[in-house]
Amino acid sequence: PAVDGLGVEAYVELHCRGTVAPQELKHILAKVPEVVQAGTVSGDADAVVHLRARDIHALEEALEKVRLAPNVEFTKSSIVLSQLINRR
Repeated sequence: PAVDGLGVEAYVELHCRGTVAPQELKHILAKVPEVVQAGTVSGDADAVVHLRARDIHALEEALEKVRLAPNVEFTKSSIVLSQLINRR
């Protein structure tokens, strides 16, 4: 990931208030350029979001954009320390 200048990445669980349609989540997340992948999931979280940023500060700013979105109650983030397998 550092090759393209986006050396920090995280996976974020997104928890929403009430019921939020997948299309609404897509609309919210599409406005954050650091979001490289997102999907709705089963379990406690409503969605899992993959973020990539140039540094921790940029990651924090992107997370704040996601947290401030309407209907987002809270997020739970895991920063990637090292990639073990990447088959893309």
